[in-house]
Amino acid sequence: MSDSANGDAPRPLCGAIRTKGLFVFTETAPPPPETDTAVWWCLKTMTSVGPDNDCVHPSCCDPSRACFVAPTSPRARVHT
Repeated sequence: MSDSANGDAPRPLCGAIRTKGLFVFTETAPPPPETDTAVWWCLKTMTSVGPDNDCVHPSCCDPSRACFVAPTSPRARVHT
């Protein structure tokens, strides 16, 4: 169950996290699907392991990680 369903504000998702579903073009960007079957990767490493050697997944790619990039940051859109 998502945080917003519990009445809590949703946690910001790192701007460097990607999954194939994010490349489906629509008029408005759909939110990342809540699924455990998607393959997630980091734009910084281009792998499923982040720069901090932890897994890449929406459940853990949040501001508590040193490698977190705000979703609106220009660094979220480029491979660095």
